[in-house]
Amino acid sequence: MLPDNAFMRRLPIAVPLKKRLEVDAILTSTDIAFVAYDKIFDILTGLHLSQVPGIPLRTATELCLNAWAIVDSVHTLRQFAEKTAKPEGQMARFLKSCEHFTEMRNVMHHRAGQLGNAANTKAENHPTYGVVSFCSPIDSDQRFNMTQITLGTTHHERHRFADVDSNLNPSDKTITHVTLTAFDYQTDLSRVNLELYELIVSMNRQLQETILPQLTAAAEAAGEDLDKVLADYNGRNDIITVMMQFEGS
Repeated sequence: MLPDNAFMRRLPIAVPLKKRLEVDAILTSTDIAFVAYDKIFDILTGLHLSQVPGIPLRTATELCLNAWAIVDSVHTLRQFAEKTAKPEGQMARFLKSCEHFTEMRNVMHHRAGQLGNAANTKAENHPTYGVVSFCSPIDSDQRFNMTQITLGTTHHERHRFADVDSNLNPSDKTITHVTLTAFDYQTDLSRVNLELYELIVSMNRQLQETILPQLTAAAEAAGEDLDKVLADYNGRNDIITVMMQFEGS
């Protein structure tokens, strides 16, 4: 995640509202994806270290929740980013490489009407919410495990597992290749998490380089202190509590 004092989190009111809303939607989408990935990573690391044969249903459900939160968040980011302006450079490449997130979301949206066809397709052997997998660190014998976790409980054993990728490049220090497989799609969440971070850091830098000189000039012309203007938007989440009085009958 970007730090609390990142420029994107402190866009002052002088920036047009439409632009601030666009930035807020993109930034919040990335925040959700980062938090979700961190939760997945912590769960899978704990699973690897514990070496237990199974996983509690609640933990598997948390994996499902956070994996699909990433799908939804990347989809939302793509929707806003595509409408803000003509995407170029790094943003265009990211939108293209992650277009299957939108496709996954759309398939899930229409899944209820397609269950009959899915059940009659021999190749259709994944549970509705898919499978999460990861690679353990390489051991001293240059071996590693690929662990797969079904995001559902009603599938027969032979229907539970995704295809194994033989071209993996695991680490010797930490788990890698955290992957979500659902329908006909397989996506490396570890790679997406890294690309998303690089993207939002680049966006923050570009916004600062573009907007800050304009704000500096406007503040000087109005005799305002730029630091004070920016300090008014310090990346906090406001909490508003309203005391209500119940009017009983």
